[in-house]
Amino acid sequence: MGRLLPWGRSLAFAAATLLGLGLALGNYVHLLLGALLAAHVVLSRRFAPEVRLERAVDGAGEPRGGSILGVRLEGAVAGATVATVHDKLPDGFVLETGSNFRVHTDGILDATFSARLPRRGAFALPPSEVFAPDPAAVAEGALAKAGRETEVAVATAAPTPVDRVRAPTMQGQGLLPDGDRAERGTRTTDFRELRPYAPGDPLRIINWKATARASTREMSLVVNEYEAEGKKSVWIFVDAGAHTASGSSLASTFDHLAEGAEAIATHYIQRGHRVGLTLYGSPAPTLVYPESGSGQRRRVSRALATARPGETSSGLEVGVAATEGFLAREKPLLVVLAPLGRDPGLVAGLARARALAATGRRRPPPPLLVAPRVPVEDTPSGALLAAQEAGERRSLAALGVDVLLWEPDRSPLSALLAGGRR
Repeated sequence: MGRLLPWGRSLAFAAATLLGLGLALGNYVHLLLGALLAAHVVLSRRFAPEVRLERAVDGAGEPRGGSILGVRLEGAVAGATVATVHDKLPDGFVLETGSNFRVHTDGILDATFSARLPRRGAFALPPSEVFAPDPAAVAEGALAKAGRETEVAVATAAPTPVDRVRAPTMQGQGLLPDGDRAERGTRTTDFRELRPYAPGDPLRIINWKATARASTREMSLVVNEYEAEGKKSVWIFVDAGAHTASGSSLASTFDHLAEGAEAIATHYIQRGHRVGLTLYGSPAPTLVYPESGSGQRRRVSRALATARPGETSSGLEVGVAATEGFLAREKPLLVVLAPLGRDPGLVAGLARARALAATGRRRPPPPLLVAPRVPVEDTPSGALLAAQEAGERRSLAALGVDVLLWEPDRSPLSALLAGGRR
């Protein structure tokens, strides 16, 4: 029970006044009335409403943009005839079915509702709140909270499968080829992940303990998958500077960049490549160390889901400096997702990254820059920005960078990549 309401404080003051007058004057009527009012206040606070509520959230495990989050509430309230239940939804959540604010008059708290998730982001779903007012209107009532604060990291919508890039040169044929696998040599002893047995697998790689656990559900063999020698690596740089926060309330430039980055990362990971990720644009870039397998796909997806455009734009040069050790060791293929004309250090950063990733061959595969088209206003400043973009494209072409201009609202990235250079 909370504090006394103004009406409750008035009753308590009246009870104390009547009791004082009764004692001072020896008036039994005043004493009786004061005792009745005091008993009303005390009993109202003693027998306050009690609330019990439990909440279950369905779909908060690995949610994707546009998916449905379901919430179910079960509980009861005693000592009150009316109770209200409120579930505050984070910004961007759209109520799909039911209602997140309800009034219950039967003492049973049983309700469900669902909400559609936004495209991407990290959100906190606060606990449900139940309020049961004091029937005697003396105190504030009972306020209860159900469940803990639930963290919801919304990954981008399931990426459209990317098959290949029809590159303009022979050196780029292997950039995103259809069916290209990363396994180049014999298996090493470096464990990668568990997978179901496939015909032709040697018996020595069967994991008998994992098979025994899996056999409790279905009869199937489980084998250890090991890394292969000479595995190719890919490194993806994603611009998360302040300028990528522009766009509509439904999708920012960074949302499009994240969707494209996850589509490309998923393509490589499904083909066994080691994939690393750098989110640059803030003084301390975010790195996802290069790995392969389904676990790496989840790590990349979560990093892109929880990232937010920085307050400053540190540029690709800072991201490359934070990653140069991996670039020099892994010698990866390079993919950069960033808008043109916003980062003065884009050309220098790509030149540095390519030099670190060079393998000594005369003509290594060219880096790929995926640049979403950002609408430019028909103003002098817009004309200046367009000129900067055109100049940056010429500089990148001279450097040997394959530039791909992408209009996210008009064409999926998979169709654009299959069409080759723009």
